[in-house]
Amino acid sequence: MIPPTDRLWADPFPVYQDGKYYLFFEELLFRSGKGHLSVTELQSDGTWTTPKVVLEQDCHLSYPFVFKWQGSHYMIPETNQRKSIELYKCVEWPHRWKIEKILMSGVNAADTTLCEIEGLWWMFVAMAVEGNQAKDELFLYYSENPMGPWEAHKRNPVVSDARNARPAGRIFQSNGVWMRPAQDGSGLYGRAIAIMEIVRIDPHEYIEKEYVRIEPVWSLNLI
Repeated sequence: MIPPTDRLWADPFPVYQDGKYYLFFEELLFRSGKGHLSVTELQSDGTWTTPKVVLEQDCHLSYPFVFKWQGSHYMIPETNQRKSIELYKCVEWPHRWKIEKILMSGVNAADTTLCEIEGLWWMFVAMAVEGNQAKDELFLYYSENPMGPWEAHKRNPVVSDARNARPAGRIFQSNGVWMRPAQDGSGLYGRAIAIMEIVRIDPHEYIEKEYVRIEPVWSLNLI
């Protein structure tokens, strides 16, 4: 997918529903400098439908983390300009969403990513520590369900490293092992991706190690 020259596309999240593949993503028009969230349906021949806006607010939106819970789809977009973490519910798939709950407020947070592991819901979110704007600390919260209340992990921030703290997409399992995609923001924003293997996760401990890295080295034109 290549965007028109007047805009940028970023933060893609694919969703499979009713035998079809949908792609949610950030769409930023250069003339406004403010992002909104759009969706397209991916066709079997490699084409896609015209993207349609699904969520637009008075602040910049990005990172449309979409997940399913109790038969409904939910989304947590990045709303860092409002210093909040907001949960939206789909009321008409895939185009209509309404605010369901403010999960956190007064936080300098980005790229919130949820995952249910062994009966607990975990929130991975990049945050800036007080006095710093760089969101390169990984904070972890847990709850019995996505609605909360969310309790902070005892060892927050669980990762303090610009090379692998910030989330880079949906957490997934590979051969029974949980993998967490992470951004490498050292030197240049989002310059590479690290896939981190979650070795241990519970309310008292969090341990991960690098499994593999995806570097922009296969073409001289990549950043």
